[in-house]
Amino acid sequence: MASKNPNLFDFATSELSQDAFLCWMAALALHEDVDLQRVGRGFIAWLWQRARGASVEPARVQLLALPQRQVERIDILFEADVAGAKALFLIEDKTDTSHHSHQLERYREAMKHAETVVPIYFKTGYHFGTDTTAAAAGYTIIGLREWVEFLDAQTVRNDILHDYRSNARRLLVERDEALDALMTPRGFDHFIKDFVQYEFMQLLAEACGDFVARRAVYRGRGLGGDPWAQYLFAEFDDALPGNVKENLFYRVDRRAGGWYLSLRQHARVKGTSEAQALKLRRLKAYRDLFRQVAEVAGAADWFGRPSTDNRGKNESEIAVLFFNEATNTTRTVLELMPAVHRAFVARIASGVLAESHHPG
Repeated sequence: MASKNPNLFDFATSELSQDAFLCWMAALALHEDVDLQRVGRGFIAWLWQRARGASVEPARVQLLALPQRQVERIDILFEADVAGAKALFLIEDKTDTSHHSHQLERYREAMKHAETVVPIYFKTGYHFGTDTTAAAAGYTIIGLREWVEFLDAQTVRNDILHDYRSNARRLLVERDEALDALMTPRGFDHFIKDFVQYEFMQLLAEACGDFVARRAVYRGRGLGGDPWAQYLFAEFDDALPGNVKENLFYRVDRRAGGWYLSLRQHARVKGTSEAQALKLRRLKAYRDLFRQVAEVAGAADWFGRPSTDNRGKNESEIAVLFFNEATNTTRTVLELMPAVHRAFVARIASGVLAESHHPG
């Protein structure tokens, strides 16, 4: 049944729609209505305070020209006088995507002629690891929670502002509820949301800790559109012939049996018979080793049968654990997996797989 009070921003969900709203907010600083003008000036003053750490009264803010979009491919650009200082505000606006291809550095370089530039990385979606690196590029990062706090402080009556604020509040509540549900018995049901998977994998990485050479958390989407997240914890540059790198990582994914956590071996060996054969030998050694440490930890019953690999695929499963609400909840896995992981990594680091470099 259709809502009696449809919200514009339930339909205008793209980054372009949010660009337009942010431009509208800044443009209110020139509005003839005093109350709306105060909102616009307050918005600019708030951005200045977030970026510079110094508060300024909205009355001391003057927008010098209407905001522009896509100048040098920058989402939003406007100039304002803030307490007597002329500043160029550069906003990279995101909803669910993240920055890429050094775009943040390029935008700052394009505006280097301005005496004072205020670069803002504004994202209302969940902030993944990539998003947090915007700070290293000199941008002030603004997220949904602090944005909703600012919007809630605005008391002026306006339909556009009301709709946007209501939508932003709903997004924040839904995100918090999904993350809070992660530790419930069926928290894995929420893995359909990429940020819940990522949060789980971050927690797993923190709990397990031990690694060989390098560690990192990644995310992406499969061919069917489902999200996946993985935690790389081991990297070997010389394990296979031809300078083929081998990685070990955990991955959250889904198949017919439901959501599962797998331990995987990856190396680009397709088409190279010698490397494929050696990868298979190392895969068997990894599986035997993991089974041993799981049995010692009393955790052998957690794991199912990994997918068969008899030919030396690029990516192979060492171990597989399907989530369930009885024994393999997200909370249980986070509590008990670290002991198995640490024992596994310790055995690898000791050189126990060295014999796998050679036919035996």
